[in-house]
Amino acid sequence: MDNKKPMSIRPGGNISREKQEALAIVSQLDDFLGSNVHKARVDLDKRIWKGVKQLSADTRTDEDKAVTFRMLATEALLDLFEKYESGEGQYDFDIGVNGFKFEK
Repeated sequence: MDNKKPMSIRPGGNISREKQEALAIVSQLDDFLGSNVHKARVDLDKRIWKGVKQLSADTRTDEDKAVTFRMLATEALLDLFEKYESGEGQYDFDIGVNGFKFEK
């Protein structure tokens, strides 16, 4: 039987030093969003996923780290909101009383 500590992340669970370090690295990569995050599961066309993975591999941050999928998706969605705010979206939508404004 293996004597290693379990790699649980549940509250109160024993977390190995390696797991803690890995979680710290992952959280540093995506800290640009801060704490205002809503997790969502999205199904993507395989061509889109392949393109984003290639773009992620080919782009770098100022700290010479790979740009994450989350960073690229956030940039793309912010660009989309800007496009619809200016009335240049591909699809018709109800502008409403005050028009579409993304809360920044």
